[in-house]
Amino acid sequence: MKNIGVLAFSNKDTGGVLQYTQSLIDALNKDNNKNYKLVIFVFEIGVFNCGQAEVRIVKKRVTKLSKKVAIFTHCLFNFKKTMGLSDGEIKAFHDIDLFFNPTISLYPNFFLDTPFVFTLHDFQERYYPSFFSKIDRVKRWLVKRTLATSAKHIVCESNYVKKDVLFFLKVDEAKVSVIPSPPTSLISNFYFDKAVALKIKKKYTLSDEYIFYPAQFWKHKNHINLIHAFSELVKDNPKLMLVLTGGKGNNYHRVSGLINLLNIGDNILYLGYISQKDLPYIYKMSNLLVMPSLFESISIPMYEAFSIGVPVCSSNVTALPEQSDGAALLFNPNNIQDIKCKIQKVINSPTLQGELINKGKEVIYNLNGTNYADSVIKVVLNLLNRRL
Repeated sequence: MKNIGVLAFSNKDTGGVLQYTQSLIDALNKDNNKNYKLVIFVFEIGVFNCGQAEVRIVKKRVTKLSKKVAIFTHCLFNFKKTMGLSDGEIKAFHDIDLFFNPTISLYPNFFLDTPFVFTLHDFQERYYPSFFSKIDRVKRWLVKRTLATSAKHIVCESNYVKKDVLFFLKVDEAKVSVIPSPPTSLISNFYFDKAVALKIKKKYTLSDEYIFYPAQFWKHKNHINLIHAFSELVKDNPKLMLVLTGGKGNNYHRVSGLINLLNIGDNILYLGYISQKDLPYIYKMSNLLVMPSLFESISIPMYEAFSIGVPVCSSNVTALPEQSDGAALLFNPNNIQDIKCKIQKVINSPTLQGELINKGKEVIYNLNGTNYADSVIKVVLNLLNRRL
C-alpha cells in the first residue's frame, strides 16, 4: 500500500488556504476503497480535522541565513536540491510515496526527495505588484517557478489561474488540472438550529440586519472601498451593520482609521477570528455576503454562502465571474457608487435574494465533496500508477 502525505502547514493567518487544505483532507479521507494510506503533516495539533488519517507533527524550521541564501541560489538557477533533513524529519517523511502540497511551501523541493502534487493558487504579484515588496515579488516568482518545474502535477482552482500558469510558467498543459474545492464538510453538512443560532447571536452581539465579509485585511481584499460604500449605505439604513472577521495584521489599522474618520464605528462589528463551528450561523443570519476583492483565484466564502443559502454580491474581476456563474450580483470593485448600489439592490429585493440563493444552490450542487474527492483521487491514483 502506498502512503500519501499532505503537507498541512497552514494556520488561521493563511486565510483561504486553511479551508482549502481542510477540503483536501476531507476529500482524500472520502475514498473508502482507497489503496493508499493517508498521512497528514502538521506543525501543531488541532488546526485541522484529520478524520481517520494518521497525523505526524513536524517541527517548524528556523532556517539559518546561510541556508536561505543556498535555497535562493538553487531557486534562481532552477536546480532541485535536497537540503539536509533533521533526524526527526527523516523519521517523519521516510515512508511517503507521494506528497500533496496545498501551499507554496518549499518543503517538497528542497527538503524531500519524493514526488509531489502542488496547488498553485494565484499570480497576484503580477497584477498588483505594489501590494508586495520587491523581495516578496522575487520570492513568490522563484518559489512558484521552482515548484511548478519539479512537481509531477499542478492543481489550480479556476480556469483563470490555469491560464496564468500556462502563460507565466510555460508548463505542459497536460500537467495542469482545474479542480475547484468545495466548502468543508462543516459548511456543506450544516443544519440550522434556532436555539444555537440565538446563543451565537447573543455571543457576538449580532444585529438583525448585517452584511458579512469574512476576510483577512490584505490590501487586495479591498476593505477600503467597501467601507466607503458602506458609509453611504448607512445613511439610508442607519440600523444596518457590517460584520468583519480576520486578524489585526496587514491593512487592518488603515481600515480601522477610515472607519473612525467616517464616524461609522457604531455600524461596524469586528469579530476577529471566530470559531469554525459558529461560522455557518453567522453566514445564515446575515442579509448577504459581500466579496469586494480586487483579486481572487477562487473565493471560498462565496461557495460557503452558496452552500448555506445566502445571497452574494461580488466583484466582477479575475476568477469571480467564472466562479459565481450568474449566482451573484456583480459590481466594479473600484467604483464605490456601484458597490453601494448593488448591495442596496440585493438588500431591498427579497425576490432578487431568492433568485440568487437558488442559483447559488445550483452552482454548489455540482461542486460537492464527492465530485471533488473523485477529481483529487483521480490525480493521485494516476500518478501512483505511473510508478513515480
